[in-house]
Amino acid sequence: MTDLSTLADWSRVISFLITAAQLLTTVGIIYLGSKFVGRKDCDRKCKAHEDEVALLRDKLQTVKDTQAAAPTGREISAIKEQLGDMAGDIKALRVGAEANADAMKRIERPLNLLLEHELSGGK
Repeated sequence: MTDLSTLADWSRVISFLITAAQLLTTVGIIYLGSKFVGRKDCDRKCKAHEDEVALLRDKLQTVKDTQAAAPTGREISAIKEQLGDMAGDIKALRVGAEANADAMKRIERPLNLLLEHELSGGK
């Protein structure tokens, strides 16, 4: 009978251990469920990230297109040279315009006198 009594004791211990293991498993599953993302949340976040990645790809393509259309160093040097030439031409035109303005002032006075004389009837 002692073997049966020991077997009953072991049966209670094993039953207690199984119950404790089930309890720990349940608590572990609940804990892990709270720490990890659910399927819907994961899908929602993945969709948001996909949208973000698509937007960044579009922006990157825009930057690449802009960079491809930008002038090269040689082209910029040529533009600078042309602007320098144009600045010289503008200075020359300014000098010419100032000279023409002086000539117009010299012509304007006698012309006004002739016009006044003609309008007054030659008196």
